[in-house]
Amino acid sequence: MEEPTDVSRPGPPAGPAPGTPLRWYADVPAMRARQLLGDALVAGWCVLWVAVGLAVHAAVSALVPPTRELAAGADRAAGQLGRGGEAIGRVPLVGDEAAAPLDGAADAVAGISEQALRLADLVGDLAVALGVLVAVTPVALVVAVWLPLRLRAARRTGAAHALLTAGADPDLFALRALATRPVHALATVSGDPVGEWRRGEPGVVRALAALELESVGVRMPQGRRQVGGASAGPS
Repeated sequence: MEEPTDVSRPGPPAGPAPGTPLRWYADVPAMRARQLLGDALVAGWCVLWVAVGLAVHAAVSALVPPTRELAAGADRAAGQLGRGGEAIGRVPLVGDEAAAPLDGAADAVAGISEQALRLADLVGDLAVALGVLVAVTPVALVVAVWLPLRLRAARRTGAAHALLTAGADPDLFALRALATRPVHALATVSGDPVGEWRRGEPGVVRALAALELESVGVRMPQGRRQVGGASAGPS
């Protein structure tokens, strides 16, 4: 005969919900200070190179006005030569022959004006390209290294905090500490951390869990000790 299901028995602690939010800054003051300092340095680096890019753009763009002035002067000279050629061309008999050199000079100077305008446009485009290249390249190189590291740290901190909030057994974090923490760090907890963890020593389990949590920037709540899904504070 099938036994009735005991609906009053508590199940295992729930894990973090899907889409666990990132925690960009740790609860541990020293780690949070390092993260803030690193973010400030990256922000300062970005601002510095944007300012350098703007300065490069301004320096190259300063060549555009003189080039446009050259084009304008050449255009005025071409106009004057053209008008002179027209005036000489009205002279009977020899006007056309006498005006030919002036007309040729006017065309040549007009060509110089057009080339100067093209050069001014090219310098303007070059100023934009150099400014963007100088600003974006060093910023992109640093952000390409910094952002994945920050995302990974924020994901680890958020996941650990979500598990802890959901009521995860500290044995989970203690076991991970035994697997990932350096030997010298484990030695600060106990002379025989593995043996005492196997025997379920509450103080050692809690210390190991705190060691692992602090490595990802999460603080173990004071008096927290869970066994088999039930929570017990200090008596």
